[in-house]
Amino acid sequence: NKSLTYLGIVIEKLSSAKGGSTSHIPYRNSQLTYLLSESLGGNSKTIMIAAISPAAFNYEETTSTLKFAERVACIQTSSKANVAEEENM
Repeated sequence: NKSLTYLGIVIEKLSSAKGGSTSHIPYRNSQLTYLLSESLGGNSKTIMIAAISPAAFNYEETTSTLKFAERVACIQTSSKANVAEEENM
């Protein structure tokens, strides 16, 4: 699936961006990454849940899922409260 491929590319770019690096993050390459752009690199806290299986025949899929979750864990975002200041009358 192209969207999941592009999601992996965006996650890789975000996890390798250390100290606020200004490299281009390709959010607009797919609708999925465009919709998730604020969640992945914006002003939000995001949780990644990895569903894995202990079965031997799912070993390869479980390993790739854990590697993906490890890359997601490396993403550093800073979230701030969106509070509108009231004008004093």
